[in-house]
Amino acid sequence: MNSPLEPLEVILRFFRTKSDAPSRAFSWTEEAYYVEHDGGDGAVVRFPWHEPRLRPALEALDGAEPSPEVLEWLGAQLREFLRPTNWARDAHIIETALSEGRPVHLTIRSNADELYYLPWELLPLSSKRRFAGLEDCLLRYDVPAKHSPVKAPFPGRILFAYASGGRGVPAAAHLAAIEGACRKAGVPFDRERDVLHEVSRKSLAEKLDETDRPVTALHLLCHGSQVGETAYGLSLGPVDSVGVPDPLSAVELRDVLFSRARQLRLVTLCACQGGDAGTPAHPLGSVARMFHEQGVPAVIASRMPLSCEGSVLLTEALYGELFSERGSLRTALSAARRRLKEELRSRDWLSLQFYARAGDVAALYPFRPPPSLPADKPGRELVLIRHEAYKKVIEEPESFADPAFLAGRRPRWVELDQTQALEQREWEWKNLEAEVKRLASPEGELRRAFSERETDVVYYGFPHVPLAVLAGYLSKKRPVQVLECLSDRFSWDTGASGPHPPLEVDEVQRRETGSFARLRFSVSVPVGIEDCRQVLPDEDVKLELHFRVPSPKRDSVRREEQLADYVQIIRNTLNQYILSNATSFEGIHIFAAVPVSLAFHLGRELAATSWMPKCFVYNYGLQESPRYKWRLGLHDAERGRRSIKIFK
Repeated sequence: MNSPLEPLEVILRFFRTKSDAPSRAFSWTEEAYYVEHDGGDGAVVRFPWHEPRLRPALEALDGAEPSPEVLEWLGAQLREFLRPTNWARDAHIIETALSEGRPVHLTIRSNADELYYLPWELLPLSSKRRFAGLEDCLLRYDVPAKHSPVKAPFPGRILFAYASGGRGVPAAAHLAAIEGACRKAGVPFDRERDVLHEVSRKSLAEKLDETDRPVTALHLLCHGSQVGETAYGLSLGPVDSVGVPDPLSAVELRDVLFSRARQLRLVTLCACQGGDAGTPAHPLGSVARMFHEQGVPAVIASRMPLSCEGSVLLTEALYGELFSERGSLRTALSAARRRLKEELRSRDWLSLQFYARAGDVAALYPFRPPPSLPADKPGRELVLIRHEAYKKVIEEPESFADPAFLAGRRPRWVELDQTQALEQREWEWKNLEAEVKRLASPEGELRRAFSERETDVVYYGFPHVPLAVLAGYLSKKRPVQVLECLSDRFSWDTGASGPHPPLEVDEVQRRETGSFARLRFSVSVPVGIEDCRQVLPDEDVKLELHFRVPSPKRDSVRREEQLADYVQIIRNTLNQYILSNATSFEGIHIFAAVPVSLAFHLGRELAATSWMPKCFVYNYGLQESPRYKWRLGLHDAERGRRSIKIFK
């Protein structure tokens, strides 16, 4: 059943606490992590990797039928792991939502790879019910993506590929389920072109290369295979006339399939242990995780051995529900687990894993655009925040990325006009501090707009970069649509196609001494290091990172998916370099030449966790001396303290 209510979103974020953690190999010793909840509250917890019973219990999941005692014990360990946190509160909120008929999305996000190895499906609520067994609930593993998929038209194309590996697979039953679901929904499916018999690495890569009808959903049926001593991969068809199955690790599959951008929206791996890395934080990783890291928005796999009967039931339930009128991957996976529990004597229902990003609604609808929730809610007010500082807005927004967003509603404007107060040359000394306090005041127009319920908020305009970052910082996790000014119009480029310029990250400097992290963002124009050194000398810098596009220029961010991709890269980098070493830095100093949309979202990422060190954003003026004449402290501005420093 697909509830008309919006899902409750619960995210558990995990960060390593040791400063050497990103490069340190995993060992079976007790490990400390910082766990943060959606509200920003968090706690340091310790996971007992050294517990003698843990390793055998996890290894038992490699078998087809782990005992009920093992599953119960692992679930209790996960609950005990979270005991110092506010998981008990979250569990109560989840059960309250379920009692009201509201769906629930629980997301696991971590910069510690080993935590993805744990079977979070076994995590119990206060009622001791396992989360994975609850109706209309979705557990997501959110792994930072290295690429974004190229957009393709709906409904897209399903490719069914199978390899028997000399042992047989239920290919006919899978084909019948896919073909029947497509026929019922009117989705094109051609047995000649959309089926790969005894798929090999070469034939799969060639099919994914086709551009006339790009593959957007891959259904891969094959046997899992051990690769190396402890990792798991897939066994594909032979590469030569000898006829020996071809075992590929996740890394080998990545190199074969992702030499170019793909248009895949969904990958379903019907293979034993397609979601199993083999050991915690294994350098090869699982096949499912690899597909998600390479930009596939939704990936389904089995952590444990998957029975042939279970794979058929999964396929029937998955596509039957996805092609229904209101079906999504949440309802499809819920239906699949229900059928697996009721019709088979196996653990297949517990074994299913789902990789997707938190908040990515489109990932749940791989064959059609997601429903527009705001348009379905009459009376939901549209609030347009127009922020002007270095110049006035002349043209108002022409359109939105989602035309249904307006839905006939008359918007209400919140006008943040700081142009007159900040137009004189002496404005830095006279008015800047007062303008920042006005902007950040809990009683001010901006924060009141962010705190309103049952409204849709849009932000646009011409603020200075530090002020746009501050606006994003103050928005916290409140959903806000940001518009970019392109060719003097506030409207995203919805007609563009092809890959966008990559946002690359260079580690420029790492020192044993120094107290600060210096982050440069060269997106609109190059950020010169000499200008930065005038206000933050190298001897004060412990770590320097440079985010850059190949050719910085105005209007460099043109599409919402490009913005989302850049924000994900920034999030991943902050997790890897800053949050995993948060106690090593006294502050983060940001020199950003970026468009307003990216500045706003940078602020949101800096506010995403209470564990983030204090952040300072510098403003550039070509005619100023020094050129970075002033900086804004986000932490102090939010709290109403003096936050501006002027450089002489």
